[in-house]
Amino acid sequence: MKKNKLLLGCTILVVFLFTTNLHGQQINSYTISGVVKDMQSGTPLFYANVGLLNAADSVSVQGVSTDEHGRFKLSNIKQGDYIFQASYIGYDIYRQPISVAGNKKEIVMDTVLLQPVSTTLEGFTIYEKKPVYAIEGEKKLYNVSEDPSIQTGTTSDALQNAPGVEVDIEGNITLRGVSSVEIWINDKPSRLNAENLKTYIQQLPANSLERIEVISNPSARYSSSGGGVINIVTKSNIKRNSFISFGVNGSTRPSVSPWISYMFANEKFSFNIYMYSYLSEQRTTSDGYNITFNENMDTSAHRIYKSKSDYDFLNGGMYINGSYNFDTMNSISFWVGAYGNPHQKAYVFEDYYYREFLSDIGIYNYTIETNAKTIYVGGYGGISYRHDFNKDGHNLSVDLSGNFWIWNHSENYSRIYQTYADRNINKITTFRNGNGSPSIEINYKLPYSKNGKIELGVESGFAPAYDYWAIDTLLA
Repeated sequence: MKKNKLLLGCTILVVFLFTTNLHGQQINSYTISGVVKDMQSGTPLFYANVGLLNAADSVSVQGVSTDEHGRFKLSNIKQGDYIFQASYIGYDIYRQPISVAGNKKEIVMDTVLLQPVSTTLEGFTIYEKKPVYAIEGEKKLYNVSEDPSIQTGTTSDALQNAPGVEVDIEGNITLRGVSSVEIWINDKPSRLNAENLKTYIQQLPANSLERIEVISNPSARYSSSGGGVINIVTKSNIKRNSFISFGVNGSTRPSVSPWISYMFANEKFSFNIYMYSYLSEQRTTSDGYNITFNENMDTSAHRIYKSKSDYDFLNGGMYINGSYNFDTMNSISFWVGAYGNPHQKAYVFEDYYYREFLSDIGIYNYTIETNAKTIYVGGYGGISYRHDFNKDGHNLSVDLSGNFWIWNHSENYSRIYQTYADRNINKITTFRNGNGSPSIEINYKLPYSKNGKIELGVESGFAPAYDYWAIDTLLA
């Protein structure tokens, strides 16, 4: 009984001390909230840096970034004297002494107004710059051209700064952790294959970009697969830009994949070509053992097997796209690509030892040998015309596109028994199929106010396909 009383007393003491400590923390804990805006336009500043510095030594105490409405909240602040600081690229730094004390635990600051940096040049004063981050309808904008810290980097570096976007070391792009994201370039699907896209973002200089638009929940006009859309918008005033890149990817499989890419752009014309090939050989061996039981859990059979396989692959492809601006209001673009494999072989040999316990068959051996060849070829392409009625977003675009692929597979299969020749199987299988999908898409945009626009679009297409199977059993 004494032990129970002692235990109860200790428990009450611990709970009391914990409650007292928590209450003390709540008493001494403050929050500071507010909103950051542009002083001239009153526009909320998205991703502005807000923080507190110790008034005595200017050491940073806590910091956060504003949300899409420019709001911020600093929590768990202790009593004391601080310097409140807010900063944003292209704006003067805002500082204000602040004393945290008293009974009011939630401190709401007046609207924090940041002054755009002004630059005087030959009598002309430039005050306003685009914010680095902004919201426009369903889009979150990262204005790359207004971020001086990224101008010496690449498009891959710029994407890392876009809201919710991540690029891993291999160049794969995800949006909020989702990999099924579509990449658009200048308001059009990029139509780049995976490797070409990686090369594009890793090699294109960031100073050739105007902005990156992130659409997490795209509307119907984007025809997205559901993972979101990232639209990379390049500068329209590029005087001249060109670069060539090449490389080789390899592994101990062994496999080797050389590639080469060339890009060129000036005020009227842009061009990109990408070529690659892939060669791989795989050699594997395996063995195993399994037991089969009947419904009474009696061993009905066991099997021992060994297998080896050889796979040889050789494939490649190329992609070309380009665009031409007739004038400031009319432009045309095209894209074409092809891929295929002239050589893909697979050879598999399996050796089985089989024993049945509950039948008169007893012990028997058989082998399986498979020789397969696969050849496929595919292509895609299209052309797009765009007419701008003005520079305010009133435009009409027409796209014609299509793709096709043909796949041919042949296989020789044999299953040979050493003691039961009547079970032998030897057959040849041939399988062919193909697909094509031409389509046309027309889009019309008409802004009717500063914050609204009408978008109309129509898309039509069809996808004819065929399949062919042929099985020739030579011996059964």
